[in-house]
Amino acid sequence: TVGLLMWMARGLGPASQFDARFYQRTWRIFLASIAMGVALWFAWVLLGPLLATAFVRYIALIALMAVGLVSYFVFGRLFGAFSLSELKASFRRS
Repeated sequence: TVGLLMWMARGLGPASQFDARFYQRTWRIFLASIAMGVALWFAWVLLGPLLATAFVRYIALIALMAVGLVSYFVFGRLFGAFSLSELKASFRRS
């Protein structure tokens, strides 16, 4: 599907091509994703017993999602994957 999307986007011109900012930040986004995965793994190890309990598993799952969200935001800022002004601008656009 990615190949098909790339092939179909050829005719869209510069609007469908990656810019220099994308290439500069790709490795930072990758590092933030890896760090988020490590944080989620540690949270999963800590919350593992709670995930096997009947009602508490939903609270533990919400906690895992919160760890993922917060850790990606923190690591993304630390590695320079995005800035606060860009996040604010993207929320204003939607």
